[in-house]
Amino acid sequence: MTKSVANKPDFAGPETWPEITRNALELAVRTAANLHELPASCRMKACRKTGRCQTEILRDPQSLCQGDWTHAADLTVVGMFAFLLHLTRHWWED
Repeated sequence: MTKSVANKPDFAGPETWPEITRNALELAVRTAANLHELPASCRMKACRKTGRCQTEILRDPQSLCQGDWTHAADLTVVGMFAFLLHLTRHWWED
């Protein structure tokens, strides 16, 4: 990770994120999908069969939730990351 002139991290995309961040994003998306009961409407057979989101969005972008993703599910993912940032904000303070 490099720093820009504004001393903020530059990210080329999710593939450049630390593994823990990529895993957190995938977990957040899966959790939101499960909380909003999206696997039942998903076009992925594995999700319907298990009743759980099976997305692997960073290994296979085509597997991003193919259910009826909702704005509420988006807000759930955003809320999880806001909570995580709140918990870890001291890591970034000097």
